[in-house]
Amino acid sequence: MIARGYVRSTQDLDIATSVPLSILERVAERLRADKLGVVLRHPDEHDPLFGVIDIDAGESADPIQIVNFPPSRPLGIATIRGAERLPHLTIPVATLPHLIALKLYAWGGLHLNDAGKDVLALLRANPGIDMDALRGVCAETRVDRLLDEFLERFWNG
Repeated sequence: MIARGYVRSTQDLDIATSVPLSILERVAERLRADKLGVVLRHPDEHDPLFGVIDIDAGESADPIQIVNFPPSRPLGIATIRGAERLPHLTIPVATLPHLIALKLYAWGGLHLNDAGKDVLALLRANPGIDMDALRGVCAETRVDRLLDEFLERFWNG
């Protein structure tokens, strides 16, 4: 989020993947073998993700989450493939349209939850956003209805 102009109170790092659950389980086992505090959260019917690994690397490090998107959902794969390198960062990050699409997916059409607040903050922090590009990414990743609903309900920008 900070790479896209919005500083949140949380200081975590999210790493996106789109792998079978068995691979995510092996990653969690390997991290535990390296003596990291690891919690693997399996997917359930209320979670749009395909598992999450929470990593606690100790007091001197910020928390890390490996967020796994279902291989059948185009959003995770499109975000990973579309990630770009920014001059001041060493790892690729989601493009602004993809980041907003991810947040819309997490929002899910509900009340203004944390993910919805993130969408608002990203839109406010990036007033020059290319709305056509955002709409294109949302259509490609099948969250275009969520974008339309969100803009109608919460955005007057």
